Amino acid sequence: MHRLHWIGRSMLIVCAVLLSLSPHLTTQAAATSAQLTVKATITGAAGDTNVGGAKIIGYTLLGMSKTGRVVFSKKITTATTILNQTSSSIALVSGQIPAGIGFHLIDKDGDYFGPVILSWASATRTASTKVSNTLNALTPAQATINLGAVTVKTKSKGQGYAYTATKYATAATSSVSAVAGVPKGIGTYGKATSLRTAERAVTAAADFLDGADADLDGIINAFDVSDDGDTIPDYADTSGMLTPPSTGVLCESAASFTLFSNFKATQPDFSGTVNAYAEGTAYESSSTTTAAALTATLSFAIQRITAVCGSNVTKTEFKGVGVPYAPSSYVTLPTGGSDVQWTVGNGKMNTTSVTGLSAYTFTCTPTCEISGQDTFMQRVTTANGKQYEFVTSPTFVFISHPMIVAVGTTTNTTATACSSAVYSTNTYAGSAAKYGSQSNRVSIDLSANETLCIKIFRPQRLAIEGEAVTPVAYYDIGKLKYYPDIPNAMDGKSGAAPGRCDGAMVSDPASDTIGAPTGTLATNPTYTIAWKTANIKLCFSAKSATWATGTFAIDIQAIAPVANSGNAAQKLYMTIVP
Repeated sequence: MHRLHWIGRSMLIVCAVLLSLSPHLTTQAAATSAQLTVKATITGAAGDTNVGGAKIIGYTLLGMSKTGRVVFSKKITTATTILNQTSSSIALVSGQIPAGIGFHLIDKDGDYFGPVILSWASATRTASTKVSNTLNALTPAQATINLGAVTVKTKSKGQGYAYTATKYATAATSSVSAVAGVPKGIGTYGKATSLRTAERAVTAAADFLDGADADLDGIINAFDVSDDGDTIPDYADTSGMLTPPSTGVLCESAASFTLFSNFKATQPDFSGTVNAYAEGTAYESSSTTTAAALTATLSFAIQRITAVCGSNVTKTEFKGVGVPYAPSSYVTLPTGGSDVQWTVGNGKMNTTSVTGLSAYTFTCTPTCEISGQDTFMQRVTTANGKQYEFVTSPTFVFISHPMIVAVGTTTNTTATACSSAVYSTNTYAGSAAKYGSQSNRVSIDLSANETLCIKIFRPQRLAIEGEAVTPVAYYDIGKLKYYPDIPNAMDGKSGAAPGRCDGAMVSDPASDTIGAPTGTLATNPTYTIAWKTANIKLCFSAKSATWATGTFAIDIQAIAPVANSGNAAQKLYMTIVP
């Protein structure tokens, strides 16, 4: 799910009015909205080890429009759930409930599980290579949806689907690619290659709305790891996708809602830093060290929705859908700013306590209770008295830091400068000297133009289900942009600070790679950041900040190339010498 894919949306249209034809006739306004009533009997497949019998309890069924707006949410509380759910009000388009509404399951841990299949192309579902998981446009008279028996079935450990016993009459034409009636995207959260290019030769911008399915793999964009079917995770995919429309009858699609992780190591002695490649040291990722680091520093930036269909938001609420570390009921977000910073470990937002929000201590036992597929909702009330719910997931979450292995400098400023740099021999993981810490700073020259070379272990994410895994199940995150962020003035004094130095940014050309620890820290793969000190100086002057002999600190920020996708950081302490 592309985090620029404007979360949460249904459709709005100007009311049609039946005009009086003579003074003797009564003027009557046509209906402008309607509500769905969805009926079904939901059970897990008999014998299914993940959802059979009572194991389905705790799952949540979402009804979603093509724009990504949540029109209803129902938690499953019994082994056999008799559903009789009324949706929120849905604006009519040309007198109809717009096409594209579908139904989706979230598992008891808060991860997306899969869609409900409503129809299929062949006589039997299991023989079909095309299926449908959305409804056609409906008249208000068709607004009662009786799906009958709906069976939930697992395909992989954490993903699956549900299906109706028979084809539903008002389901959309079967166009989703499937194997034996199972959408192709299930099992990899949509990361596997799809046939979008062949099957949808011309992709419209509306195909990238969050409730739509741009690559026709059965996973809607809100939860699809690779919306356009090219296998590149959306947080690293800077091409091939279109910005969905944000005006006209699809005005709800402009209600953007993203949530991304911040995972920063800022201690002066590097304590709290974790990375899977720090083998044999106190910094090596484990259930204990990772849980402690997440509890201490993990935060999420929640992008607030400010207006829906031209009406300003007056109240914003937030919750997780089965996510263990998030509030299970809506909490009211604090006012002010475009983002809200939620620090999970201390249970605060924008550094203040929020009613209903609790502190959370991670355990990472047996696995970390955090995932890029965790599901969150934002509910907003607008000035015109309407209320909307929207859904998002972070796509990925940093699970380790960009860990410094060695630092060097050179007066060579060419593209290959770092190959000739003289590096520290005392990495902070392997030596008590901890070069680059506050007590053993890295020196750079006041006047000379140098290249600052920093060898790091790349930050990592957990493997997405369906990806190949090593025993540690980590992936090195590629395509990240590395910025020097200098939040404070020289020597910690008051005054102007450069902030994030965009002019010095370097990009890692490597793609995501399965973690491959060798068993020895010294032989594990690294990436070298090469920052030109001349570019850092320019950042000082651009902000009227003082560049002089003295001390300062850099946050090595690793940021995903697609906006609002998250960042990890590591503090590096510097000295400017004459």
